[in-house]
Amino acid sequence: VDKSIIVWDIHGLNVLAMVYCDQVPQTMQLSPNGKVLFSGYRAEPDQHGKLAAHDADTGVLLWQTDCAHMYQVCQIVLSPDSSLLVSGGGPQTDHNSIDNSISIWNASNGKQVYTIENAHKDYIVALQISPDGESFYSAGGDRSISAWATVSGEKLWTTDQAHEGAIDSLAVAPNGFTLFSGSRDKDINVWDSSTGIKIRAHVGAHKESAQQVGVLIKDAISALVFAPDGSKLVSVGMDKSVSFWACDAGQILKTKSALQLPQYVVNPDASLVLTTTEHAVTSWSAISGQVVATRQSSSRTSVLNMNDELLLTGHEDGTVTIWGQHGSEPVHITAAHESRVESIVIPPPNLPWLRSRGPVFISTDRHSSKVWSLETGEAVSCGDFDPFLPLSASARVPFSALGMALSNTLARNTT
Repeated sequence: VDKSIIVWDIHGLNVLAMVYCDQVPQTMQLSPNGKVLFSGYRAEPDQHGKLAAHDADTGVLLWQTDCAHMYQVCQIVLSPDSSLLVSGGGPQTDHNSIDNSISIWNASNGKQVYTIENAHKDYIVALQISPDGESFYSAGGDRSISAWATVSGEKLWTTDQAHEGAIDSLAVAPNGFTLFSGSRDKDINVWDSSTGIKIRAHVGAHKESAQQVGVLIKDAISALVFAPDGSKLVSVGMDKSVSFWACDAGQILKTKSALQLPQYVVNPDASLVLTTTEHAVTSWSAISGQVVATRQSSSRTSVLNMNDELLLTGHEDGTVTIWGQHGSEPVHITAAHESRVESIVIPPPNLPWLRSRGPVFISTDRHSSKVWSLETGEAVSCGDFDPFLPLSASARVPFSALGMALSNTLARNTT
């Protein structure tokens, strides 16, 4: 919402770089080599939805298309060879009007190749492309799924009423033979990617019954991700659950695990998983699943972060607690803010402004950001220097292929 894109180390959740934008980022994807970040944006009033590409090593803008879609860019997907970018349009902010078009772009310069008008009867909610790049798949707010030829935009097949609820996610198996769709009806459906024929439905993949709160459906399956070898599928639900499925020829065989957790973080060597529940933070062995340590606090935990040695928890009462990774007693308690701690960042140690200050962390509430010593928990003076500026200016740390790394980590930790 603050119009920034932050790149994180996926193990310690530390900031590697930041990119500032002139619209709110809605969707993004890294190129397979991790060199280019593509992003689509939600339009401001009286503006159109933009597309942009940034150099992933420097954060420099490579190209920008100011009128990619009428209102917002809901989804983007990159072809496997990084030559083409597919984008889908979305609704106006007040949902009185929609852009239901799909556009194809030259990924190297942002030039439009062609547009498919009225691709669905509603806006585009999900996009995926086949592993060979010859076809791509779209899901609309009208609950339909369609397949398209990438080069020409010709419709190959369409399936109306693919689900009883709205579709929020698509995933293509790495072998390209099957397409998976996740919906707010709790189901994951499996389709023959060449014909659109339903192969199988897994009913009730995420268990809570349908309940609408505002515009959020609690049990919506909001994301589907395959492990690179196709052996596992990960589904994420709006019911705060993450399920791991073993797959064979497009069939879901069993659930590996389900997490019903408000927050969790994995330590840098992936040996521990830390979870929060009310006033406690618990460390679990990622290998055995046994509890390693439980840490109690007087105020509810709102955010957590960690590095190789320490765990940091921010709380509703504005305090930040520093813990050892394996201990149950706090090392330091810092009265950091007057209101709820919204974020904790451990910046890269090689930033110029840190060289004389030692290891630090940055905490924020809704009104301020402050810098603290990791060793003592005491405030660190930065004068008039904004601690977030060097994170933006020093975006020299290369982006890694975060999506691929996440898939590999999930597959490794669930075998």
